[in-house]
Amino acid sequence: MERITQKPSMSTRFKSADSIMFPHLHVIRLYLEHAKVLEKLKDGENTSNLFGNEKIEIILLNSYISLGLMNEDNKIVGAIFVNTHPNIPSMAAWEWEYWIKIKYGMVLATPRNTLFINMILYSPDYSSSFLKLLVHHLFVLRNFLKYAVVVIPPGQHQLDFLGDLGVQVLPDDEDIANCQYLYVFCRKDFQVQYKIRRAVEEDNDDLVPLIETHSKKFTELYGKYYIAEILMSGKELGRHIIVAEYQGTAVAVLCLNSVVNYKVLNEDFELIPYNGLKKPHPDDFTDLSVEYLPKHSAERIRHSRASDDEILDIVEQRSRTSETEIKDEEMFMTVSLTESDEFSLVFTSASMFVFQDDEDGSISVRSFHVDSKSFSSESVLSKYLDIPEKEVLDDNTVDWISGYSTSKGHIQKTPEFKGEDNAFSLEIAACLPSHEYGLIMLFESAFECFPNRDYCVMAVPTTISVIKLTKYFGRVPPRCTGTFPSELYVMHKNSMLGELAVEIASKSHEKQVKQLLSTIPDSYSAIQQFEISINFPRGLYTSFVCLCDKEVIGICILSEEIDLDYLTSHYDVSSLHVDSYPPGSHGIIESIVISPIFQRHDKFFLRDLHRLSNYSILFYRHTPYDNLEAYRDRPLINNLQNLLPILPIMQPEYDLNVLKEEECAPSEVVTEKKEPFALYVSTVNICSHTRHVINTKIIIVGCSNTALAFIHALVFRQSVSLLVTYNNITMICPNGFRHKKINNKIRDSFGVKKNFMDARYMDMINLKAYINIVQGKITKIDRKEQYVVVNNNSFLEYDMLFLMTGEQFQKPTKLNKQRFSEKPENVFVINSALDANQAVSKLRHLYRKRKDNNYTIIVYGHFLQAHATVNGLIDFGIAGNHLVLIEPFPYSMALEKRQRHNVSIYNNPEVDSVVYESFENKRVKIYSSYYFIDWTYDAESNCITKAKFESKHKMLEMECLALFFFSEKEISPRVYSVINNAGLVYDGRLVIDSNCQTNDSRIFGAGTLTKYSRKYFAQNMAHKYYNRIEIGKRLGAQIGNLLLPQKSLFKEKKAGWNFRIERGESLVPRYVDPIMRYCRLPGNLYYLSITKPGRRIPLETAVSMENYPIDAYNLHCLWGKHEKLLNNLTIRFEMVLITDLFAYFKEPWAYALYHQDFSCLLDELNMLMTSSVGSSGHATLINDLINLYKEHKWKKLPTESKIILEEKFKSLAYPKMIEQKVLNFLKSHLDLLPMYAHPLIIKDLLKNFSNSPLFT
Repeated sequence: MERITQKPSMSTRFKSADSIMFPHLHVIRLYLEHAKVLEKLKDGENTSNLFGNEKIEIILLNSYISLGLMNEDNKIVGAIFVNTHPNIPSMAAWEWEYWIKIKYGMVLATPRNTLFINMILYSPDYSSSFLKLLVHHLFVLRNFLKYAVVVIPPGQHQLDFLGDLGVQVLPDDEDIANCQYLYVFCRKDFQVQYKIRRAVEEDNDDLVPLIETHSKKFTELYGKYYIAEILMSGKELGRHIIVAEYQGTAVAVLCLNSVVNYKVLNEDFELIPYNGLKKPHPDDFTDLSVEYLPKHSAERIRHSRASDDEILDIVEQRSRTSETEIKDEEMFMTVSLTESDEFSLVFTSASMFVFQDDEDGSISVRSFHVDSKSFSSESVLSKYLDIPEKEVLDDNTVDWISGYSTSKGHIQKTPEFKGEDNAFSLEIAACLPSHEYGLIMLFESAFECFPNRDYCVMAVPTTISVIKLTKYFGRVPPRCTGTFPSELYVMHKNSMLGELAVEIASKSHEKQVKQLLSTIPDSYSAIQQFEISINFPRGLYTSFVCLCDKEVIGICILSEEIDLDYLTSHYDVSSLHVDSYPPGSHGIIESIVISPIFQRHDKFFLRDLHRLSNYSILFYRHTPYDNLEAYRDRPLINNLQNLLPILPIMQPEYDLNVLKEEECAPSEVVTEKKEPFALYVSTVNICSHTRHVINTKIIIVGCSNTALAFIHALVFRQSVSLLVTYNNITMICPNGFRHKKINNKIRDSFGVKKNFMDARYMDMINLKAYINIVQGKITKIDRKEQYVVVNNNSFLEYDMLFLMTGEQFQKPTKLNKQRFSEKPENVFVINSALDANQAVSKLRHLYRKRKDNNYTIIVYGHFLQAHATVNGLIDFGIAGNHLVLIEPFPYSMALEKRQRHNVSIYNNPEVDSVVYESFENKRVKIYSSYYFIDWTYDAESNCITKAKFESKHKMLEMECLALFFFSEKEISPRVYSVINNAGLVYDGRLVIDSNCQTNDSRIFGAGTLTKYSRKYFAQNMAHKYYNRIEIGKRLGAQIGNLLLPQKSLFKEKKAGWNFRIERGESLVPRYVDPIMRYCRLPGNLYYLSITKPGRRIPLETAVSMENYPIDAYNLHCLWGKHEKLLNNLTIRFEMVLITDLFAYFKEPWAYALYHQDFSCLLDELNMLMTSSVGSSGHATLINDLINLYKEHKWKKLPTESKIILEEKFKSLAYPKMIEQKVLNFLKSHLDLLPMYAHPLIIKDLLKNFSNSPLFT
């Protein structure tokens, strides 16, 4: 490296980072959409001789980082393409380190600190200035980067665009005229030099204004001289303040403190991998098994205000309590968050943990002001001890010490660490915008202030955007019962100062790898695969290790992906351009583990895996079994957040019999349905992008379709250019996550399908990996303190709360709407597949207890779910003569207390006739116009024995084995009570505005629970009349934009037009997706209805009923399509060419309509038709059309005008452009749409026609 350093330092020419900045130029990341513009910057033969002939598209796909320089006209005037290896075809990507050290003497160059610029493009007008800014920006993006290298082929000398920014490095004993040499850009020539020192009192005048650029709260709380005051007493308090000085001015500062509250952090965060932030000790206790807690411990706290000593006595008593003392206690665990918001990381005035203001420019005072009692147990406990006694369940008391529910008394043990203190806290970190690198140098020096400590810890409030500083730290997951108000980030000394490397695993690593995997559950298969890889180097598996100072900190096992066709057919990998990579470029991650201490380096680990394995794309398959501890056979991946999730493709429902007859069926790999799994992907380009981390505490109450669609839209709308991670999404629902494994027969027999997010789809997106699930019911909302109470005994704090409980079928009530005091076991209310599953299990038990075969099961209600339940019971072996269907329809009682049913379920006489005839054929007895009155209850068996109903003239009392009850769907009384007590506006439903916001800006509502405020005059626009999935997705897009204001996560769809009318604040959203209901009915009938969104109108509903399964997804895709798109449906029907619509829409021509991207094609065509075409750029049909309507005063156009318009359309470029777009669409999806005669297919069929006797 002496040859590099022989050149005088260039830092004297770049006095500051700003000196090379040009106000009219800015740097952007380049993507595939820039390829056409970049092609124009190629300098023909000169570029080819210097960098090769590779296509720009391929270079963009394979580059680690691609940067472009834009001028004041937003035109790209320069570009560099950076990769992890040089563009030398004869040398493998993994060999360059040995090559550059031996041949060029760059012994300090490593894969960690060196990148290669493999192509440079520029406009001649900017040849002297473009490269300075691009290379500088590259060093800013990658703080670990020391060298950026350009490989210059032999014979290339006059490269004026390189200027004198770098250094020529020649190979040993070769002349520059005939050799390949390197041109090296060094960080020291682009980075300003800092002086790192301890702060002195005179720095107060520099540091206070510097910190004020991020937050003014410190000055407001502590005055203008708090830095000087800290320095005066810093040694006594264990504080250190260090600064980075540039040109005599402090431009970056760190305030460090030796005091850390280890006990609080250990209770609230998973600190076992960090040994509790303590030095190792023989008496460390890390057993996390369950222990029992007697109720009287919590009772002492709940009924009295305990002192610190009393609380510690109770904690000690737990460890001494024997299991025999509480052997009769039942086990129960729930989540409870009860700690004070004023808890801080340190006991001194360490409220200095906020680094920037909130988005609205203000920060809650409680985040800063800490009085002398803030950390006492008394102040924490008293905050919540004012809960009325009536709100606490009899068997559920609150354990205010540990945050666990002590109802039925079991808790998880907390690990204990006895070693010496091993961490210091970061209180303030601030720098000027152009001196971020100064912070990195300060971090390296921070550990010198505490030479005996290995960890630096930092707490960041969840309500602010995650600052750039966190990328140097690793986030510590909170415990499920943690109550700490902020996120904890940890940095280990070696993660900052250690030397990292990635290598192919060998025998020498075996001991360390097994030691690492032995600390991880379910690692047996990973150990087996590792042993195979090192014993059989050319075998199926290849292992790689990540090293820090030659110690193993991570392990990854790869194999080649051999089932690529299945992935491309079932998952949307179109954005990855998988077909652009050569065979053998696709790998699969079998297992990957990296130590949490070094997790901030997992992107480097992934990046070097691509280089060493030569896999351009790495896939990871997450199966449902990976979520189940009992079935998991490999370690959980702990860097899933750095992989891009790939959503499954909604395939058309193929009629293979018809398609095979026409010899145009898709291949078996397309129609094959393997065990579902979630797919994730990594590319070298993805490894270079910064992931936006959102720590906002989001709580969703309810597991409705709206809630699932909301989470889906929030989490999965990601791309290579914008990666987002949400760390704190929690769902509260009574039965847990409802898409658990439930008998498919129950789901199909009892359920009414309203969307296509079925159980298989949920397994293919792995939604559980992104959310926390709390099983319970919300019982209170405290808007002031921003927390919700679950089951009257557990607390969850929120920053944003979403109420999406919807309406459900409620339990039977008496005549006066009072609830029955009894809770019989044989009365079932089915609101989900889980309810149906439990009902079937209980019904089986009741049936086995009967001694005779004389029984009756009553199904009550006038709803499609009631009819589907009858079908489900018949499917499970209940004979029709044992079933009674009682319907409160048609309305016949002049009683206001009765809910009227004025419309039949199907609203179609023909369908009604077929359905009820099917009931008769199954010998199901039907009673119409009867209403439920009462039941006869047997307390001994906890079952009802009779049910009583009445009509206008008769009474009906019937013995029953079970009662399935489907009354009107209503909002739960409990939910109503919670909303009302919280002071949220309730007007029959939860009142929201046009943005789904309640009268509390942090609480939102959506779905059938809500209605719009009366000021909108939108009674007919309530959410209950519209598609719940669309509502959830719209709200998810809205919240995504709110949490990422600087970079919109979701761009509202323009419906395929170049012009639009903006929706004002006084208008509510317009939802357009149809409402679908699909189910099975008795007699092997399949019923499908697709309804226009809005209040139900009979003539705007498409209904179909058949004796075989209906292609519900295909027919759903037809909604809203013009009849011309349906192959001139109207003309064909009038000419009696269509005798069976079902058969018509199963013909091969229709399958493009069912593709999930067909709507995108229509939007592109609509955009085209409203755009200007032609060489002049002014030829457009839309203006002519508008002018014609104006001439005819917006009346129907005459035939002559239409003919003129059509002729002009043909004379312009529209037809050719439309044709090309359609062909491109078919080309992109030939695997799913092989029935279309695309030119590529015809060419393949006729490739040998010239030699065929048929054509001679």
